[in-house]
Amino acid sequence: MNNNTPNNNTSPIQLKHLLMFILLAAIWGASFMFTRVASPEFGAFAFASLRLGLAAIVLFPILIMAGNWKHLRDDFWLIFFISIFNSAMPFVMFAYATLYLEAGTTSVLNSFVPMLSGLIAHLYFKDYLSRSQQAGLVIGIIGVGILMMDRMGFGNNTILPLCACLIACLSYAISANITKRKLSHVPPKVLAASTMLVAGSLLIPFGFATWPETNPSLSAWGAVVAVAVLSTAIAYLLFFELIKNIGPTRTVSVTLLIPIFGIFWGALLLNETITWTIIVGTIVIITGAYLSLSLKLPSRRR
Repeated sequence: MNNNTPNNNTSPIQLKHLLMFILLAAIWGASFMFTRVASPEFGAFAFASLRLGLAAIVLFPILIMAGNWKHLRDDFWLIFFISIFNSAMPFVMFAYATLYLEAGTTSVLNSFVPMLSGLIAHLYFKDYLSRSQQAGLVIGIIGVGILMMDRMGFGNNTILPLCACLIACLSYAISANITKRKLSHVPPKVLAASTMLVAGSLLIPFGFATWPETNPSLSAWGAVVAVAVLSTAIAYLLFFELIKNIGPTRTVSVTLLIPIFGIFWGALLLNETITWTIIVGTIVIITGAYLSLSLKLPSRRR
């Protein structure tokens, strides 16, 4: 390794990257609000297929640039697998969950992704977490638990939506580990465009088959366009740009901030309730995110 290569996980974060990090958390937090608005009118499959299809159209120019299409061709089956687990399945699961759960609640449940990802890496890939990582993630998960205290009841048809959220989180965690180990040679932007195209192609038939009989409202259509362009296409470009500049570990910690924005947008625009547990949980999550952003990775054994 070139000793002059900067370590993105230990070097100071520039202000522009910090602002991008916060913007990404806000955009992804808003995705749960958009889903909450649109999925009841479209249904889970139609909504997810539109989200992926529109995002694929926005990102498609990346694939037709010189040399990029060959990555999709050469690694098609791995990209096919990642498209299911990183896009198609979680998008459908969260769209179904928001039929019954508030936007703030689903954004909170999304915070289980780093915990499950770390657990999978630890158990199956021997990729052990440093003490700082462990402390930051544990504190973040405690904050998530505080946020959930008065936002979920286990009756009124909430068990299946809860399970759907956990399946989505597990799906994200599996795809993150496989992507890191099997597709690191594919440029991140190309991988984002490829997975949107493949996942969208897979879901579009299901979207047509389950298309609602009543034409969705303009607000629902607006929410679909917003979640596809802003919270999917643009967010993925921001995400991969941050991975390049501040490293994957710091970037993934954005998941701990998403609930804060998810709850904020839900309260501001959907009249969802903010309680004292939300305030306390938010402070705890920020603490956990700070530790995750400040951590130093242990030396890799050879």
